[in-house]
Amino acid sequence: MPPLRLFANLAAMLLAPMLSAAPQEPPATLDPAASCTTKCHEPIAQGDFLHQPVTEGKCTACHKQEEPTKHEFAPIDDIGASCRDCHKIDNQTVLHSPFESGDCTSCHDAHHGSSKALLRTADEATLCYVCHESIKEKIGKPFQHGPAAEGFCTTCHKAHTSEQPKLLTLEPVELCTKCHSDISEAVDAANSVHAPMSMDCSPCHDPHGCEQEHLIKDVQPNLCFTCHKELAKAVADNKSPHGAMTSARKCMNCHFPHESKHESLLRTPGAAGCAACHDKPQPRASGGKAVAPISAEVAKYKRPHGPAKEGKCTACHKPHVAPHPSLLGKGFPKRFYAPYEGTAYELCFECHDKKAFEVTKAKDETGFRDGDRNLHLVHVNDKEKGRTCRACHEMHGGDTEKHVAATVSFGSWALPIRWEQMPSGGRCAPGCHKPFEYSREAGGVKARSPGAPTPAAPEKVEPKAAGGVPSPTGK
Repeated sequence: MPPLRLFANLAAMLLAPMLSAAPQEPPATLDPAASCTTKCHEPIAQGDFLHQPVTEGKCTACHKQEEPTKHEFAPIDDIGASCRDCHKIDNQTVLHSPFESGDCTSCHDAHHGSSKALLRTADEATLCYVCHESIKEKIGKPFQHGPAAEGFCTTCHKAHTSEQPKLLTLEPVELCTKCHSDISEAVDAANSVHAPMSMDCSPCHDPHGCEQEHLIKDVQPNLCFTCHKELAKAVADNKSPHGAMTSARKCMNCHFPHESKHESLLRTPGAAGCAACHDKPQPRASGGKAVAPISAEVAKYKRPHGPAKEGKCTACHKPHVAPHPSLLGKGFPKRFYAPYEGTAYELCFECHDKKAFEVTKAKDETGFRDGDRNLHLVHVNDKEKGRTCRACHEMHGGDTEKHVAATVSFGSWALPIRWEQMPSGGRCAPGCHKPFEYSREAGGVKARSPGAPTPAAPEKVEPKAAGGVPSPTGK
């Protein structure tokens, strides 16, 4: 075969495939429904959930074809605006950041997905954690909120926009009580409601997860001190806190956290509330000798001290912390002997007339006098060694009108008082001095007519356990 003809045949064989693959005449139009997801972009139409335009083959609902005969589409400059052409979501007060910026595809796939709403992850929680890593950390805490632990973020939050803070589905308290209806019912029937219950539960509770039971944000009493700052300062400044604040349930030993039928959210009001613990010996927060079972002590008296009789323990004792021992709110000498000064008896002087211990000649200031000689001043008002109230009186009550004790503690000795009330005075024969009688009549006992009979005394009182108390002005 001549060389020229051989070369021509070889050229024809090499060019034949190329000539057969040459493009055909383009169609008059490109039909996306027939071509996009069936020939080139098959994966777009694969998934458990499809965007409706994909399902219907309406690619040009989102992708705008510039010329019908060309495979060219205008760029989507504003994805959010494109989405809102179909998805009419009104802007409310609070907007989710991606929604506000129009970045819809940061959460949703534009074509398909394995979950409803075309989320980019298999579940909503995993998607939320992409941005909210701190919430994911809380779900790992020992105590978790049920919806958060199960990954149901939209139980409490809206995905796009809301009228409530943090995209909540409802006003904060209403949202919580929608599930915790027992609390809302109790609040409706309560006389005293914790202030946050009318605003927001989140100051006390973490809505996702935390280290403390009941999702409280901090241990007690620190949690309570977040708002009750004056109480926090008082505890820090004083050395006599109530043991209830540091033991077991702490603040909740005495208070309900949400509501109560009683003032100050108390579980039980008045003395009955104190007796819930103080019907048995109680350890002191500061250590030392245990607090005696006061409820039994008061119950045994025929004549309880006024505040004790009325169940007003807080008339003398502070319920949280106090500057003086035994949670006393004001000064009251702790010892049998003490120098007299007004500030030392501030507690007693809240009810009893200070003059009863300071005037030499008394009339109406005190009933404990012989004629006009003030025997309260004789006993108590001494600059070095005054006898304190507890030298003669019971603290919480007694069997006599003036709460005079049968015996009082003097070191290890139960010192007897042996006091008897008389129509115009009284008489005593204590272990500390010889028998003495006094009368409020003019001139006192010495002015009584010679041979005049001594008025009959009431039945003697049997000695009881030692004690000491701020007394009434008379004796």
